[in-house]
Amino acid sequence: DTPAPFALHIPWTFTAYNLWIDGTLAASNGTVAKAPEDGQLEFLPVTVPFHPRADTVEIIMQVSNFHHRNGGIWNSPLLGPYKLIARRQALREAIDMYLIGAILTMALYQLVVYFWFRDRRAPVYLGVTCFLVAARTMVTSEHILDQLVDGIHWGIGVRIEYATGYAFLASFAGFIRSIFPNEMP
Repeated sequence: DTPAPFALHIPWTFTAYNLWIDGTLAASNGTVAKAPEDGQLEFLPVTVPFHPRADTVEIIMQVSNFHHRNGGIWNSPLLGPYKLIARRQALREAIDMYLIGAILTMALYQLVVYFWFRDRRAPVYLGVTCFLVAARTMVTSEHILDQLVDGIHWGIGVRIEYATGYAFLASFAGFIRSIFPNEMP
């Protein structure tokens, strides 16, 4: 089997889809349905290698959404040589993993500093803020958490995304207030 010369990268899509390339089902996320009770949600980016059958390639994408306020395809699919698309995807995942690791390291460092100097609150707020940013990064972008645990329930990922967004604001405000108590009441 020769390597595929082309690939199509489908970023996360709200909330289920089927993708056909030249009449063949090439990828799917969740179960596309006409009614909410018949569908299943999934929220993962997918890269599909393929061999074109002719000079023209027919790509059809069927999307259904009953559960998220933003429905459909929010990021443009990428079409190109397989090697470039695969390299780009591997690089994006590596960058996400690096960022998550670096931010978690900063969170742990700040929490250790807090335990040494309990009279200062800034390190605990900054540690919590870093932890929230790392958790949010794990469920957005390349959905690293889904890949690490072989898929999490879609609703849990969305709840983590929204909760960490709001909690970030509170913890960062606490951090700023602990540094500048007179300027931020």
